[in-house]
Amino acid sequence: MKVEFYENCPKGFIEVEHLSCVIRGVHSQLKSLKDVKAELEKQAISLGCSAIIGFKYGQRDHAWWEFWWTIFDDNMSWYGEGIACKKKQDVKRNRNQETAI
Repeated sequence: MKVEFYENCPKGFIEVEHLSCVIRGVHSQLKSLKDVKAELEKQAISLGCSAIIGFKYGQRDHAWWEFWWTIFDDNMSWYGEGIACKKKQDVKRNRNQETAI
């Protein structure tokens, strides 16, 4: 299943759950938006959702004391968040198929 990402909040979706992720650790600066989307996509699919609306993402710089436990961590992390949704038309289609059975 392919998950669609929308930065805005278009109509025609049923909101299921707020999702978020943070990618940090060794070489987190080498990660990209693709990694953030892959993680959120995994979460959305586990909920049976096909879209994420209100999608926000970016990089955050962390203070040195947040990574004091190891000198190998980057002080940068990627984050992403949004609302996992189902398309209303998909929900209607599934209901029609259930009544036909």
